[in-house]
Amino acid sequence: MELKLKFQRLDYQKQAVESICGVFKNIPIQYSFQSEANPAFDLESTKHILTSNIEEQRASNGVDIGEVLIDDALNIDVLMETGTGKTFTYIETIYRLHKEYKLSKFIVLVPSNAIRQGAVKNLDITKEFFQKEYGKTISIFDYSDKTILNYINNSNQNISVLISTYQSFNKETNTINKNSVEKILIGKAKSYMGALAELRPVVIIDEPHRFEGKKTAEYLAKFNPLFTIRFGATFKNKEYKNLLYILDSHTAFKNGLVKSITVETIGNESIDAHTLRLTDVKGAKASEYEASISYKDIHSKNKTVKLSTGDNLGSKAEIEYLSGYVVEKITKKEVLFTNGFTLPIQEDASYGMLLDNIQNSIIEQTIETHFEREEILHKMGIKALSLFFIDSVNKYLLDDGNAGVLAKRFEELYAKKLTEILANDKLDEAYRKYLMRSKNNVSKIHKGYFAKSNKDKEQEESIKLILEDKERLLKFDTDLRFIFSMWALQEGWDNPNIFTLCKLAPSNSEISKLQQIGRGLRLAVDQEGNRITQEHEYFDFVNELNVIVPSTEGDFVESIQNEIQANSIKKFSRKIDDKLLEELGITSNTRTANKLLDLLSEYGIVNLDDETGEAELIASSNEYFASIQKIMSGASAIKGVEADKLKNYLDDYYMSKNKVKTKRKDTKQSISINQEHYSKFKSLWENLNRDAIIKYDVDTEVLISDIVAKVNENFIIKEQEIIISTHKRVEDANAHEMTTKRKSVAYHSVFTIYEFIKELANGTKLSYQTIAIILQTIKPEKFAMLAKNENLALFRLKEICLNSLYEVLLNKISYEIKEIRAKKTTLTDNKGNALDSILAGSCGVEAYPIKNSVVRAKSLYGEDYMEVDSGIEKTTIDESSLDEITVFAKLPKVKIPTPNGTYNPDFGYVIKRDGKQELYMVVETKGYDDFEQIGDSEKLKIKSAEKFFQSLRDKGVNIHYETKLNNKQLADILGEIEKN
Repeated sequence: MELKLKFQRLDYQKQAVESICGVFKNIPIQYSFQSEANPAFDLESTKHILTSNIEEQRASNGVDIGEVLIDDALNIDVLMETGTGKTFTYIETIYRLHKEYKLSKFIVLVPSNAIRQGAVKNLDITKEFFQKEYGKTISIFDYSDKTILNYINNSNQNISVLISTYQSFNKETNTINKNSVEKILIGKAKSYMGALAELRPVVIIDEPHRFEGKKTAEYLAKFNPLFTIRFGATFKNKEYKNLLYILDSHTAFKNGLVKSITVETIGNESIDAHTLRLTDVKGAKASEYEASISYKDIHSKNKTVKLSTGDNLGSKAEIEYLSGYVVEKITKKEVLFTNGFTLPIQEDASYGMLLDNIQNSIIEQTIETHFEREEILHKMGIKALSLFFIDSVNKYLLDDGNAGVLAKRFEELYAKKLTEILANDKLDEAYRKYLMRSKNNVSKIHKGYFAKSNKDKEQEESIKLILEDKERLLKFDTDLRFIFSMWALQEGWDNPNIFTLCKLAPSNSEISKLQQIGRGLRLAVDQEGNRITQEHEYFDFVNELNVIVPSTEGDFVESIQNEIQANSIKKFSRKIDDKLLEELGITSNTRTANKLLDLLSEYGIVNLDDETGEAELIASSNEYFASIQKIMSGASAIKGVEADKLKNYLDDYYMSKNKVKTKRKDTKQSISINQEHYSKFKSLWENLNRDAIIKYDVDTEVLISDIVAKVNENFIIKEQEIIISTHKRVEDANAHEMTTKRKSVAYHSVFTIYEFIKELANGTKLSYQTIAIILQTIKPEKFAMLAKNENLALFRLKEICLNSLYEVLLNKISYEIKEIRAKKTTLTDNKGNALDSILAGSCGVEAYPIKNSVVRAKSLYGEDYMEVDSGIEKTTIDESSLDEITVFAKLPKVKIPTPNGTYNPDFGYVIKRDGKQELYMVVETKGYDDFEQIGDSEKLKIKSAEKFFQSLRDKGVNIHYETKLNNKQLADILGEIEKN
């Protein structure tokens, strides 16, 4: 069966598209008398409207960087991180602009052929999805001398998109710029470029930081675009042109819109010592430039070699490993080699990773990492792919078409590991058949994509499969699982199921770490074409990119974390001082900031330098999240501290930090289940997983009345404001003055009233009718506040509704409990039999070592640790040594229905009483000192759970449900149960 990727419009993509379309609200559109051209508008007379619309969209999206400026042309910028669906977003922008403003001629400009092929593919595979949405399809014109005329002449009743690289138009000699066209063109144009200018196309630029140079800018203007939209993850020098929307690196990682990153580093100091350095470039003109390169040879002796264009560094230095380094170009600042590697002047670059032993180790570890998760992913219907970046084509594919040294080495190491895997008698049978299919022809599982690899039919097919047939590559029917390339796949190509990425080549200083691994960041898809998003039970396990790098990369993890920070608009840093705290609005003055830093130091969150006043965050993520309640309580007690802003800042820092980590050597992919213990735990588990129907015996009129009263009394939404800062005497640090003032800005409506009701109904589980009645009944002035800031209004109304629900439902919830039936759960198969193991991460984010052997002997799991999410869970595990406890477990996913979504308690206990009679105890842990400190949403779940477990007791199940706060010990809770 053919795999078709299933597309889903995500909220942030929708927001970006609507922001762009909102720029042209109330702009008078003039339709062209030319049947091929776009409708247009007069830029000069509409500047004030466009400027106002841009400011409105920026305010709505919380964008406050970059200036709003329209000069001789209109430019719009959209910042979206790699892997978040940037291409999908600009494709939908095309459809929406046609629907709303009848714009029909678009030119998409990309920096390379690989990106061009990817854009053409994406336009094609999204046609069916957008056809259903808009009732239109796009005519795609992949730029060539033959297609451009058809694009120009295509009617403006259709949507026409021309895709081209900038290399096709940025020289006078390009066909597009020649005046010798023997065709009758629109507006009597003498060249194709002249005809394109008559069309007034909308120009979309993908990856604008690659469109550099004065010449390129000059030729871009010749398109005479109606306006230009730049979509990019990176903008050169962070210079923005009317930046409308931001989805930066930090937001993408924090919100789980891309894979998390785990890094394995291989090598040692002696490997790192093998370096190259460009020390000097001499010569009167470019054609005579000669580069002096110093290096350490394989015996760590210092040597120097001189190179001219065309020289082979490996031959000159007599180092075989460097044979792929042929000089392509020499400038006064760098040497560029034909394999894409760049050596900047006076910078060390290591080549130690090219030595045989280190290459073997890196390949072997990549294969090991690939196999670690492949069986489990296969069971989930997800195909695992791995990508190798190498430094020389000849190491994988020789000129005669035969396998190079790396290809042979890979096959040997793969075959060795495959034999080991197949020897496992517990291997899943479907997975075994999958592996056996290519066992006797290992060459089927790996292919390369290089400029010269299309010489024969087989290599040509491989390139097509890798570059164009993304869906076929994702199917289990296709044997290819390992891809080799140079930097040709750096941009424009990606595959959602790259789970392991290996670097066998030195770093290129011109390519950032995030760009290098960006090919594997997109969220994975299964065999049905469904993307594995955060709603999926095993999202964190599936969406993890393992990166294997040589030690010559330095601290790869820190480099990526720094790049995420650098590429993010919002400031967050490991180092904090009073100035930053004041700038972020966390504290009001230096004195308050110092008190806060002292508090964080006392709690072990920061290391404070008393001399400089600078603090560095030192707590681990787990330590921070375990201490969050204590931090918030302490910060709230300091006058002038905005505790919520502090929490937001620290949450952002640690959530992002968690997404990029070094792989622990003892990391396990699964947690074994103690089968003997499960036999005792079985009845408790089956009862926890009973199907149940929740019923609310609620007086709707009373609920509506309560919500309306709360809204009328407490609901306030103020107009959005922007802060205008004025700096005087900036040249004098001592006399520098700053004043700020606030200015209200109009809010651009995002929702229709139906969409607003739908969002609020979904968030509260109330019916559309109930929400509509509430909005009709509240005071008109309160309803009018919705338009001031819809997103904030939605959040506040949801809080009020849930609070009222909590109060009204407390004594009105009941459950209809169904009989136990065999079904698939986290611990069992669909016949109700216990699994051998569950996935690591099923029970918590941190593996907490169980030091007490008595506690360890009572664990449901066969490991010497138990997964936890908080400090109080660790304490609860330590307290689980009581004699009465037979078996206990931190519970994996359980779905108990509540009015506010499903609920998953923390711990389950099997208790023996009088040596014989058993009872069950389920414990919810909360790191608070008082129950009233818990939020209403969580309290509603807990109170609902109490009703669920009472219903089980009514059916004769001897089960008790308890909430454990900071001031309660497990022994006390158990003692109270036994008294009753």
